[in-house]
Amino acid sequence: MKKIEIEDKRDTRQLTGDPKDQFSASDFNIIKSTINNLIDEVAKKQSKEEGKSLSAENFTKELKEKIEKLNFESIESESRDLEYLYVSESRSLKESDKGKVLVIQNSAVVITVPNELSKKFNCYFTAIKNFNGRLEIGSKEFDAPNGLEITDKLTKSLGFLPDGKLIIRP
Repeated sequence: MKKIEIEDKRDTRQLTGDPKDQFSASDFNIIKSTINNLIDEVAKKQSKEEGKSLSAENFTKELKEKIEKLNFESIESESRDLEYLYVSESRSLKESDKGKVLVIQNSAVVITVPNELSKKFNCYFTAIKNFNGRLEIGSKEFDAPNGLEITDKLTKSLGFLPDGKLIIRP
């Protein structure tokens, strides 16, 4: 389908010769925008695949049997009950923060990463809406491609690579 691409700069338009059928340029542009949005939505529509319907079971019997044979109870898993630590003022990370989610609840909070943290240390950072903070790294080598800012828009994790390099990722 082709979108409407004309710009209407006239004050009014008429659908017919009758003066009662007038509409404004603003009305025309609203109609044009609505039609173009509908065209965009239709373009996103998933086309029906031949031989398939919404209620069709397309999962193979063989794959289903393999999954049913798996013993999920035998898979070892560590409990990941997260502990939240609310931070309202600048501070240094401590070994006791390992595995916790530090939640910034004030503006301009600075979290300092000391050099003496163990290589198995890891934690997470986020912020309450409209608050922010940042990480401050001492002399450690680090990799933080998304920066050191802590915001409510993105949770970040901090940990160490096997070579001892500090890594910060969303």
